Formats: sequence, structure tokens, C-alpha cells
Amino acid sequence: MFVQTGDVLDRGLEGQRMLKFLWALQDEQPDNVVLLLGNHETWMFTQEYRLEQAAVLPKDLCTYTKDFDKCIGAPQQMHQDQQKDNVCFMSPPQLGLATSSECFARAWSGFGWMGSHMLARLKSRQVKIAHMVSDTLFVHAGVTRGALELLDKPDRECIAEMNQRAFDAISHGFGPDDFVIAALQSVEGREGMSRDGPTWTRRFGNDYYGGLRRGVCEEVKEVVERLGVDRM
Repeated sequence: MFVQTGDVLDRGLEGQRMLKFLWALQDEQPDNVVLLLGNHETWMFTQEYRLEQAAVLPKDLCTYTKDFDKCIGAPQQMHQDQQKDNVCFMSPPQLGLATSSECFARAWSGFGWMGSHMLARLKSRQVKIAHMVSDTLFVHAGVTRGALELLDKPDRECIAEMNQRAFDAISHGFGPDDFVIAALQSVEGREGMSRDGPTWTRRFGNDYYGGLRRGVCEEVKEVVERLGVDRM
């Protein structure tokens, strides 16, 4: 069993090629390859990456145009004015020329060539938010105690519910309360980075001072026990 835990995108210029490779690998071994979403994949659908100045590198954007060399020869920054002089890769001709960031957005829309493929695999559960194998739960960032409460389902149904909510949010239109994929979360009236999103939470990572946050180990033990697994 091969489980890839997300963040294939935004790691250089080969993001889309790596995804295509993983999709092809999955088609060859459908029972043995599971692909999970990371926050850099969910970003494509929520478009929250637009809030980050360096979320998608200009060179990466150019891989979504038909003429990479032409695009890369005119350095562009995503949040500056760009010329609409690129032909987008696998984009309907009637949509016309576009900036490299527009080509990127077209590809990752629900009807685009990358977005539609990802949606199809989410629907078939070839791509998921979380996946259980025997006594192990695989997830990009983590399942928190708060996530289990927000899902409001019996504990053993929470992973299936999480995967369904991700598909619903991505296919039917992302909303600010879709904590399963959202980068931002409102907690006690204050909005900040998602505390309970399974692709976004930093709850289980070291804090800025190099140590675990208080209560983390106890929370992990509680979550894995409630979900019926031994590790996450």
C-alpha cells in the first residue's frame, strides 16, 4: 500500500507533472495507491492562495501555458499587472489569451483540466482528506479533538464524513464555514489560521519555541482512541 500525504503542488516546477504521474500510478494499481490532499491542493479550490504573496511561484504558473519559454522569458509576479499574451494549456480557444495566473486558475477550476480530474478522484475516493489502513490513520496535518466535535458524527464515522465534506465543499462551492478544507477558521469570534482543518492545523507541530504545545500528547491519545486506531 502506497499512501501519498499531499502537498505535491508548490514544491517546484513539476507539480502538475507529479500529480499526473501519481494519477497514472493509481490507475495502474487502483487498490494499492491512495492520494491525500494537503493544504496546497485544497488551496487550488478555495483560491485562498491569492492571499499569499509567494504561494505560487511565477515559474510554476508558466507551466500552465503552452509556451513555457516565452512565459518565463518575461518575469511576472502573480500580484502585479501581467500581459494577457499567453495561450493556456488545454484551455478552450474561445476563452482567449490570458496571464499565466489566469491560465493557472482556469486549469484548477472545477471545469479545468486539473480541477476536473481531481474532483473525479475525490468523488471515487481515490483522493481523500484522510485514510485508515489497519491501525493507522493517514492525514496531511492531523485530526484534532475540535475537528471531531465540528463533524458532529459518531466517532467511527468521522473519517468518512470528513472525506464527504471535502468533496461537497470542493464540488458545490467553497464556503467560509467549510473547515475541512479552509485555510482560515473563526474561533471565539477571531479569525486566524485553521485550528482544526485536517490539511491546515498546526496543533500537533512544534511551536515557534521548539517544543510541543501543552496538552498535545493527551489530545493525540484521545483522538486515536476515539477513532479506533493506534497511531496518526
